[in-house]
Amino acid sequence: SAVAQFDPTAVPHPDPDDKSSPAERLAAYVGIMRTVGLDRFVLASDWPALHPPAEYFAIERTAFPVTDAEWTQLRQNRAPYLRAEWTRSR
Repeated sequence: SAVAQFDPTAVPHPDPDDKSSPAERLAAYVGIMRTVGLDRFVLASDWPALHPPAEYFAIERTAFPVTDAEWTQLRQNRAPYLRAEWTRSR
C-alpha cells in the first residue's frame, strides 16, 4: 500500500500568484481527502509530545475543517501494522 505524508503547516505555494490562506489550502486538502476516502488517512505526528494525546487531538480538531463524524473516523483509523489482525497474520 502507498503511504503519503502531509504536514498542513508546510504546504508550499505552487503558484506565486496564489493568494489563498492556509485555512483555504487546508480546506482544499480536506476536499481531496474526502475524494480519496477518509479511511485511507491516519493521523500522526513526529512533533515532540507537548500535551497528552487527548489534549493534542482537541487542539488539532479545532484547526481541521472536517465534520464531527469525519473527525471520529480519522481518530479511529489505524495503520495496518498496528491492527491485531495484521500482527496475527505475520
